Amino acid sequence: MQFKIDWNNNTVQNIKENNLRREIKIQILVSPEEILKNLRIGTYIPIKSDFKKYILNDLNYFNTKSILIYENNHAIAHVLLFSSDKDTLYFGFFRVISHKKDTIEFLVDIIIQYSLEYSFKTINGPINIPTIIYGWGFMEEGSSDDIFIGKPINPSIYNKVFLEKGFKIYSKFFTWEGKTQEVIENIPNNFELNDYEIFHPKDLNHILEIKDDFLILNMRNMDSRSIITPDAHILFENYLDFIVKYGGLWMVCFIKYKNTDKIIGYMNGVPNPFHKDKNGYYDSFCYYSVVIDKEHQNKGVFWKVSKYILKEAKKHHITYFTCPIQIERKITIHSVKKVGMKLNRRHIVFKLEI
Repeated sequence: MQFKIDWNNNTVQNIKENNLRREIKIQILVSPEEILKNLRIGTYIPIKSDFKKYILNDLNYFNTKSILIYENNHAIAHVLLFSSDKDTLYFGFFRVISHKKDTIEFLVDIIIQYSLEYSFKTINGPINIPTIIYGWGFMEEGSSDDIFIGKPINPSIYNKVFLEKGFKIYSKFFTWEGKTQEVIENIPNNFELNDYEIFHPKDLNHILEIKDDFLILNMRNMDSRSIITPDAHILFENYLDFIVKYGGLWMVCFIKYKNTDKIIGYMNGVPNPFHKDKNGYYDSFCYYSVVIDKEHQNKGVFWKVSKYILKEAKKHHITYFTCPIQIERKITIHSVKKVGMKLNRRHIVFKLEI
């Protein structure tokens, strides 16, 4: 397909398709409200009406554009483009309804053309903002396709096309899943750890007061490939509001080292608002992240906070949970295997150097 896009004016010229009896059109959306109306085309995860304020927050923050491809006036493909600096272009909500290879390739070519037009140095994705709801990466073959918070669904053809187009695997995440009570029973009990205290924030303002401690912990202890969402420290309050609305403050906890009275770790979960038990309670969540300062790692603190938060989860009707782990985290993967968790999903984030 031949095409020419005027990105400054968001117009498309000279679209020709002569192989088949079909008319191909491209539409560029820049209004966050219009993008939101069409975002459902780019994901299997539902766009619930009460999610809209969280989505619009991120769409308004980033310089977002949606690209829609139409065939005979029917939308057949979508991608969201955005950036937070001049070097990296992110894409998300990438989906071709038919999953046809030539249309996937066409959409990838549009992303590359956009990156060249604006002199980006790298392309990263898929990153589906807000990531705590819509997740990141293309799913690998053999993964579970049940709807779950932050777990994109797609056939493996997407991974194949991006590799053929020269993209490299930037980060790979394995999602381990388990039953709350079974994992609690399997967590080791041979750690006293009386020098550590776990506490929940009193309210949202309390979290904001210790936000700097949280950010310092991230910078000191997280691999750059584990930090998926750009400018997450700025979008922090939006994500926190989502966690509290659908879960509660119990899903956020901090770890204090009593000898210094300093916060040396934290854990946060994300509720799964797509499944309820027979009594109407949300019954699952994602054990989203746990960060422990390097000098306190490998001392059992991870087990202490994990058992604590899972017991809290059980009190709040949570019977099942997931935990995404970057593939390089070998020790953590070994640990979750030991407590009976099962690998159920795999997702890949791609990167292209321009």
